[in-house]
Amino acid sequence: MTEQKRVVPYDLLGGEDALLALVEAFYRNMKESGETPMLKAMHSSNTKSIESRLFKYLSSWLGGPSLFMEERGSMCITDAHRPFTIGRRERDEWIINWNKALEEIGASEEVKEMVREPIFRVADMLRNVDEDDKNAVA
Repeated sequence: MTEQKRVVPYDLLGGEDALLALVEAFYRNMKESGETPMLKAMHSSNTKSIESRLFKYLSSWLGGPSLFMEERGSMCITDAHRPFTIGRRERDEWIINWNKALEEIGASEEVKEMVREPIFRVADMLRNVDEDDKNAVA
């Protein structure tokens, strides 16, 4: 009997190089696009440090090397986001930017489908304010 290799989004995405491209596209779009003003306002103009952290987090989260866990000892990201006001609008802008970055790097439909719900749950978990649905964009 042969062992079947587990298919993970990290590998389907294209590994480290593709993940780096995804993170770069995410932050470039955030800075240049007018679609996500709330998201942009939460970040400083120099995003190199946060890009590195997102890369490490996503590597671990998508089934690649456990870079974030090795560095931080936990996958918990709620404390890091606590100082920011994150409601539905901010969550939705993050998802809009995420989807745009996936498109830009040519991620397969299989990858997009695999991560669609889980990434939404992560983004939604970070919400720390509740506001009327009228403020949501998605």
